[in-house]
Parts: sequence; structure tokens; C-alpha cells
Amino acid sequence: MNYSYFKDKVVIITGARQGIGKALSKILASAGSRLVINSRDSQKLGEMKDSFIMKGCEMKDVPGDISDEEVCKAIADAAVQRFGRIDILINNAGIAGAGAVEHADSFVFRKQVEVNLLGSYYMTKWALPHIIKSRGSVLFVSSLAGLFGLPYYSGYSASKMALTALAQSIKSELYGRGVHVGVAHVGFTENDPAKLQYKPDGSLAPIPERNVKRVTSEKTALLILRQIKSGRFRSVHSVLGKTEALVSKFFPGLIEFILRTAAAKEMHRN
Repeated sequence: MNYSYFKDKVVIITGARQGIGKALSKILASAGSRLVINSRDSQKLGEMKDSFIMKGCEMKDVPGDISDEEVCKAIADAAVQRFGRIDILINNAGIAGAGAVEHADSFVFRKQVEVNLLGSYYMTKWALPHIIKSRGSVLFVSSLAGLFGLPYYSGYSASKMALTALAQSIKSELYGRGVHVGVAHVGFTENDPAKLQYKPDGSLAPIPERNVKRVTSEKTALLILRQIKSGRFRSVHSVLGKTEALVSKFFPGLIEFILRTAAAKEMHRN
């Protein structure tokens, strides 16, 4: 891919400290983008910023939890104050949580909605006036779980699926104004060992290993950047994801059967 499109672009990346967000930051920094990065871990985010600046990247770090609207406003304000504009917003930050609706603490569901959906909404709301001026791009990072509700991951599926509706609404509202809006349903991507998810009781724990083939964060990041450059609204990553999207559309009963079988195995394992 020709990265010249991203040279000098001012890009906000939420959840930039690890995984897909960090891979996006590395690629865009090498392409000459000017970055505004966010994460809840202020110390590690600052260390990341310092290492990038030493390599010649123009970067601003704004730590904080995007489920707080004031943090999102601060991120957008910092981008404009430091670089004068915003060209691209990548709503990447997210959190997962496991547990059956019947038994899991309601906090787990609520927190996923607050981060994955409301955080993306807040961030877009405050960045959008500047993106409209630059005729730029807003990209929502969803998941294969946003194509069909997964058992034991209702909060994650619901919050990621809702991003598509949000993106569709914004796309219609901005029709004819030169702004690209997109949603990427990323596939199974290698997790950073430090990445956590909520357990049913509301505590945080490392994401359990699953016996599935995963792609690198770098490959997923490249697919996201290709989508932004091409201006496509929707991108479904991986053969598995494309198959799931097709089957869920024309044969939803088959998907339900597969997921019921998976849920039964999960219940037996627990």
C-alpha cells in the first residue's frame, strides 16, 4: 500500500498503547502522520510517546478513560491545539467481558457499553466538527462479534454491533459533505499479553487463550488503513468473518445452531 496518503495527516487513535492501536501508531508514524494517542495507562502511554518522538514522529499523548466525555473532549482539543486540525479519528479503544446474562454482574455489561459504544460516540462528537472541516475520516473498530450475538459475550456483541448503527447514522447525516465514515469488523487478532477483560463478577483478568488462528496486529492495522484510504464504509476481515456475514444474512438458523453448540461446550467446560 502507498502510505503517502497518510503523510502529515493528523490522526487520533484511542486505545493506542497496545495491540491494534499500537500497530496503527507504528505504521502511521513511519508514514509521516502526526499522531494524538490515548490510553488509560498514563505512564506507559507517555513512555510510548517518548520512544516515538525519539524516532522523529510528531506525537501528543492524552491519557484517560474514553467512557468519560470530558476526556474525549480533551483529546480532540489537544489535537487541534497541537496540530491545528483533525484529519482522521480511529475509534479503536474497547473492552471485553464474559458471562451469561443470567449470572454476570450488570456492571460488566454496562462498562462495555460505556467504553465501546459511548466512548466512541463521545470521541466522534467532539472530533467531528474538525473532521468535517478537513473532509477527513471517522473509523469505528468493531468485531466479528458485532455481526451476530455471541453466547457469554452479550455486552461485547451488543456494544460492537451498535457501532454499525452509529456509523450508518453519521454517514447519512454527513452525506455530500466529503467525510468518510467506516466500520471495520476485525477478525481474531493476536492479543497483547497485558490486555484484560472483565470476568462475570466484574473483576479484570487476562483474556483466555482460544484455540483459533489469529492474525498479527500489524495485518489488522493494515486492513484498517486500506479501508480508510479507499473510503469504504464496511470491511469484514478474514475468510471466517466474510463467511459469518454471508451465512448470518441468508442462513441465520445455521449460525444460531453453531453458536448454541459452542455455548453448550462452554457451559460443560465451566
